[in-house]
Amino acid sequence: MSKEESLQRIVPKETNENPTPQGLYGQKIIEKVPSYDAAGSEKIISGTNNSFIILGRDRHSSKASGAGGRGFTQCGSIDLIAGLDSSNGPSRKLRNPNFFTDAARVYITQKGKISNYFGIDKGSEIGDPKWRSGVGLKADQIVVHGSSHVKIVTGQARTKGEEKNSLGGNIDAAGKIDLIAGNNTDDADSSPLSMFGSPEKIFIKKVKTLQPAVKGDNLIDLVDELLQTISDLQNQIFANKTAILQLATATASHFHEVCAPGGPTTPSFMLLGQLIPTISQTFISLPDSTLIEWNLSTMRENYLNPNFATYINSKNVNLT
Repeated sequence: MSKEESLQRIVPKETNENPTPQGLYGQKIIEKVPSYDAAGSEKIISGTNNSFIILGRDRHSSKASGAGGRGFTQCGSIDLIAGLDSSNGPSRKLRNPNFFTDAARVYITQKGKISNYFGIDKGSEIGDPKWRSGVGLKADQIVVHGSSHVKIVTGQARTKGEEKNSLGGNIDAAGKIDLIAGNNTDDADSSPLSMFGSPEKIFIKKVKTLQPAVKGDNLIDLVDELLQTISDLQNQIFANKTAILQLATATASHFHEVCAPGGPTTPSFMLLGQLIPTISQTFISLPDSTLIEWNLSTMRENYLNPNFATYINSKNVNLT
């Protein structure tokens, strides 16, 4: 039995007094649940199985925490908790809220530092977090499901007049959206293989973990232009190949007109025997022009055609 399974209570067997086992079909069940350590300003709505709705002032852990613990005004909060102190196992102890041990939380605050409360990496934010309104969600799994559409938006609402932030200040610019897997944005060390030279030239490079997302349409334009440039270059190489072969043939079979007795000289058998085979062998190793064009055309279809599964753009996710 795993540790997680051992923390689960087994449904009691039925008894003569109670023919239906406790807890089945949503019936009441007797189990150990902690008590919430309420602050004086908080109104608690609680269930019998470790679920709470707390209406109070900003507080992320102890009574001294958050804006409420500092005595700030205008810092109302709504806290929904399912599984207070769940990760420490069943108990009947008095517990503070804790984003790191509670099973699931939906936290709404009028004034707080929501990223700090949840222990979230700073990401692309500049400067220290400010006291602002915030909404935080935390659980083992979170699902956001829009039957027709989901939008993640920053910046002002598209409304008449100028929108203000929760403290009445200006919203100067659209904020950034950070998608951080692993809650870590520290730079990583990379040792890319050297494309030129010996292994001694391999170097350590700092690579940013959090990077800007690529815009698909712009990437398609870039790739299309690169493929066209490659096509133009290979056409030029093919033209040069033909011209060099013609020049080599003309040079090797050239007759020098001389004024001395004996008439024109004969072609250079050394050139005929060495120059033309050498040049021909060199160009044989180059891919055929038709094959290169086919490959480039195939790449365009595979990656730049929206009807193909390998299309580089997402059909459903857009970003700015």
